[in-house]
Amino acid sequence: MSVKSILKLGDPILREKCAAIEDASQSQDLFQDLRDTLRHVQTLYQFPRGCGLAAPQIGYTQRATIIEYDGDQRLLVNPEIVEASREKMKIREGCLSFFDYRGQIERHRYVKVRAQDRNGKTIEIEGSDDLSCLLQHEIDHLNGVLYFDYSPNGQDDLRLIDGMPVIP
Repeated sequence: MSVKSILKLGDPILREKCAAIEDASQSQDLFQDLRDTLRHVQTLYQFPRGCGLAAPQIGYTQRATIIEYDGDQRLLVNPEIVEASREKMKIREGCLSFFDYRGQIERHRYVKVRAQDRNGKTIEIEGSDDLSCLLQHEIDHLNGVLYFDYSPNGQDDLRLIDGMPVIP
């Protein structure tokens, strides 16, 4: 259990579809690594709209992610979107795996997600606006999808943000 390095754009693990976690009790190290790494990143940078980290970003190919939004931290095991609004919104997104780039895409304005907690209990979380986008972004990671995949020109639409620090 420790702070893990965040995989960078180009690492093939970021494009893998992650496997379901059958027994949450066997994945406690993964869950702790997600918590420790997210906590470390949050000590380095401010994320006013929330922050998340998915298992593949730290080298695991299992379906787990952790999000923090408005001070509420949630570990989501095997999350799936079970409801999404037809209405979409444009958002400027970033990603810890290519931190110094941003891109504008459209996301569902509202989603409902079903997942399990660290003990295997089924939970649901609903989100609108920024929280909805955060949930979609992290679940996409578990499917090998990166946000620029929704952009008309893909990775070519990313814009480098001058002076942005690089996450180690």
